Amino acid sequence: MQLHYGNLIEQAKNGEFDVIIHGCNSFNTMGSGIAKHIKTHFPEAFEADKKTGYGDKNKIGTFSEATVEINGHKLTIINAYTQYRYGNERDQFEYDSFPQLLQNIKNKYPNSKFGMPLIGCGLAAGDEVRILKMIKENFEGLDYKLVEIDLNRKLKLDTPKQSVHEAPQYTYFFHLTSPFSNFHPAKFEYKDLTFISNEQFMMYSKAKNFKDEVSAAKILELNKTPIARDFIDGKITREKIVNNKDWADAWNKLMMSVKKIGRGVQNYDDVVWTNKREKIVLFGGRLKFTQNEDLKQILLNTGNTLMCEAANHDKISTMQNVIQKLKEDFSLELKNKAKNKP
Repeated sequence: MQLHYGNLIEQAKNGEFDVIIHGCNSFNTMGSGIAKHIKTHFPEAFEADKKTGYGDKNKIGTFSEATVEINGHKLTIINAYTQYRYGNERDQFEYDSFPQLLQNIKNKYPNSKFGMPLIGCGLAAGDEVRILKMIKENFEGLDYKLVEIDLNRKLKLDTPKQSVHEAPQYTYFFHLTSPFSNFHPAKFEYKDLTFISNEQFMMYSKAKNFKDEVSAAKILELNKTPIARDFIDGKITREKIVNNKDWADAWNKLMMSVKKIGRGVQNYDDVVWTNKREKIVLFGGRLKFTQNEDLKQILLNTGNTLMCEAANHDKISTMQNVIQKLKEDFSLELKNKAKNKP
């Protein structure tokens, strides 16, 4: 990884990048650092930031964006929400959500040329070595440049070479914006029933397993809510849901309603469910990815990385095992198809 010296804003204006990324706090404040210059030169980015919730912790790990026409080319400015508060009293950077944020940007702009400052390493006082390692791992294969205006600034990538080679590569996921999350919008069918996420399929299956027909019906009834109905009918896409704050909030509330009903299933037996849960989630995941080819391709594009769920608040985490298994199965199927071609 190399640090390039120069003015990121001017380079962006001159057409060197398709996308520039900078870190933001959750309080719609672009009053210092690179954010202040972006606010001045690209006010559209600040307007996009202001449309997000003031002080909303749910913004962490997501991004807002604005696309402008400048000097004959299009430039997208991404406000990446990498910290909650602002100020420089302590390390404010949100490390757990950063890898998935990078993955989401990578998946949305796979063929773009990126420019960015040392995100989180200035006023946020983040751990530079740790942050740069995350950028390197999650932006692998992308055309990106780290730009620094201070000629005396040097990178702190002082990790011994042998440990760099031994370090495992991960693809992190957590928020509903990730295609690998159970909350992610994904329409698929099973036995003439329509599901809008793997979370819904899992909780419906849980209710059916314990013969709680009332809860099973309630979980399917949620498909009649406006956002679910519009998604099923194709009036709104998953991209619009995950990239629009109001819709993302509405979808998250819908999935939490699914989870709440599922957690209240009658006749529940923890031992029975523990033995069945992963198989059910795996089955639902296979339905989800095989019936949504674009999501399946995103999964395959993660290559040899290990899938890692970053939901450290959830004691029950089977998803990383499920997603890893699905990726391995789909990769094997592709290899077998290639071998059997005449």
